Amino acid sequence: MMAESNELVRVRVADDIRYLAADELEGRGPGTEGLEKAATFIADRFETLGLTGAGEDGSFRRPFEISMDTLPVKEKT
Repeated sequence: MMAESNELVRVRVADDIRYLAADELEGRGPGTEGLEKAATFIADRFETLGLTGAGEDGSFRRPFEISMDTLPVKEKT
């Protein structure tokens, strides 16, 4: 992969952030299609950058559990 100029990197990162923050991804909440789209986008970006996944079968995904009945702490959100 050829080295990118600082400006190209800045633009690419800004575009990535804009996409990941877009309403299209539904806030990336658990169980949403937006979460799956974001995960696929990030994995694809990692592959493009030549990174190697450390998950099962070289995947970038790591399973985890999340409690859906926990309320957010107002002071931390």
